[in-house]
Amino acid sequence: MTSGTYSAQMRTEEKIYARKLMAVYAKPFGVLAEHALSDLTAYNTFFDEKQLDTYLSDGIRRILTPSDKLKLTPGGVNRTGMYIASQIRQEMAAHPELCPSVVRDGKRLFTAPDLVQAEQDIVEAAKRMSLRKVPYFRADQDLTDIADDFSVFWNSAQGFSRSKDLDKAMASILEPGDLRLINGPPGAGKSGLCAGLAYCMLAHMDTPPTFITTAPSDKAAAAIHADVQFAASALDDKWPEQSQVQGMPLKDLINRMNEGFVEPGTVIIVDEAGLMGTREMAQFITAADKTHAKLFMLGDNRQIPPLPAGNGFDLIINHVPEASIYNVTRILRQRTPGEAKASSWIREGHAEKALDFYAMQRYPDGSKALRFHDDAKSVYDSLTKDYVEFVTSSDTQSMSSVVLAIDERSAQTLNDELREGLKKAGVIRKARDVYGEGDTVTELGLGDAVMFTGKVAGNDGRNTETVNPGTTARVVDIRGGRLGLMLDGKKKRIYIPEEKSSILRYSWALPLYVAQGVSRDRAFFAIDRSGGLDLAKGLVGFTRHTEQLSAYISREAYPSHKELAKEMSVFSSRKPVIKDYADLKPAERKGSGLAQSIAASFASSDRER
Repeated sequence: MTSGTYSAQMRTEEKIYARKLMAVYAKPFGVLAEHALSDLTAYNTFFDEKQLDTYLSDGIRRILTPSDKLKLTPGGVNRTGMYIASQIRQEMAAHPELCPSVVRDGKRLFTAPDLVQAEQDIVEAAKRMSLRKVPYFRADQDLTDIADDFSVFWNSAQGFSRSKDLDKAMASILEPGDLRLINGPPGAGKSGLCAGLAYCMLAHMDTPPTFITTAPSDKAAAAIHADVQFAASALDDKWPEQSQVQGMPLKDLINRMNEGFVEPGTVIIVDEAGLMGTREMAQFITAADKTHAKLFMLGDNRQIPPLPAGNGFDLIINHVPEASIYNVTRILRQRTPGEAKASSWIREGHAEKALDFYAMQRYPDGSKALRFHDDAKSVYDSLTKDYVEFVTSSDTQSMSSVVLAIDERSAQTLNDELREGLKKAGVIRKARDVYGEGDTVTELGLGDAVMFTGKVAGNDGRNTETVNPGTTARVVDIRGGRLGLMLDGKKKRIYIPEEKSSILRYSWALPLYVAQGVSRDRAFFAIDRSGGLDLAKGLVGFTRHTEQLSAYISREAYPSHKELAKEMSVFSSRKPVIKDYADLKPAERKGSGLAQSIAASFASSDRER
């Protein structure tokens, strides 16, 4: 609604009283506007007038005292709140340097000035790094020969057989430049290429650099470090120091670069770079640029976008023409004939072709890839039964697996179902209540699969080790007020106090966002309701397996795979960046901020707006 509409609905005495409240609460209303700008752009690049008015009117009702509200009717409180909200919005729109906006399809969309600045920082840093063309190798060295040397060593880099595909990819990545993006679908061997990068540099450079690996998630960071370290270790006789690859959490690496502890020329390899929002990417690439590091970022701009606002990886791909981008297209993860092509079809927006294929797919054990059930409860029951049989069968104990859920809500329900089945089967043993901080109670048993939702200091018996959010583990000991946990991937046992159990969640089933970067022999995928899958989420769900996929689908949600394919053909979860709509430039900050500007205006104004 416009201000005029509110004015027409309001009684004269209500309007006079609203303007009095604006003057009395000028400073709190100004602070509320700043909070709106921050909160509404925490996870989204833009917000519209309706979202802003709703946020502001709710905040205004919290600011007003009971005695203020007693002077109005219940309807009057609502009208007054919305009227004041519209006045705050008008003031925000009147200061584009403090509250920038764009117009899209006739609709005004607001954003935050720090996001405008962050996008500008990313673009400028990416351009500078791309234009620094210092060669890695001598002029007489042929890049194709160097790449071929790696393919002989690696023999198969994440499924790449020794072929022209690998040589071409490696030769492109080894071209001069401080910034290189490797963009492609899941399971395309991107991390194997970066392992080759380290091998080629150590084998053929006169003075090889130091290598650092990182990722926005701990799981991806551990995986890329293991791949690169494996390749680098082949040269540890020649370069004992440089072949020791450092793995660092992303935030720690940003801090070390800003503090001057990373040497110029250091090669930094970032996996799952598409999970960095605009603000985090700006911090990272600005620090890498100032350090004069050699930056290699791996990602897929068609997978699930980052949780924070914006998408720094996508911004560089689409808005920095100077950037060197190698697009990997050949999918290698799925080993069953035809399934790699189906993964490509999903990524290209042709989900119907992919699901037509999977509807006909049968595995050696006689099972179908797509399994339809009457409702969500039947999906959970069938998946739980099959998963328990899988993990307890001697025929499949050497195979790895993952259980996937559309989102956090479905994962919680599925975790409860799975745990009940696994307790009955004896996979989870001696379960009991564990009391955490804040009166939380969590049932845990030996063999339980858990994930850390917060950072905690653990002890391995000799040393203290920080465990970061997203790390998964198995419970192996519960006694003496401590929990013993075997960290996945590290095969290392740590202990934490029982009261820290409040930061653990079950991880038998993972929501799709958490499962990005996971690769297992078999995937069990619960598709329990409609509206939860698009191209990006469907791509993750249908590409976690190497050998076998079991998708359990509710007919209440999707009567057939055709309806599911329609939803999976649209990339609806893509997060736009500001430069998709307008080339906004950071405004020079002069004078007061948004809160002060609104407070000054409201305090001094006694006229109708």
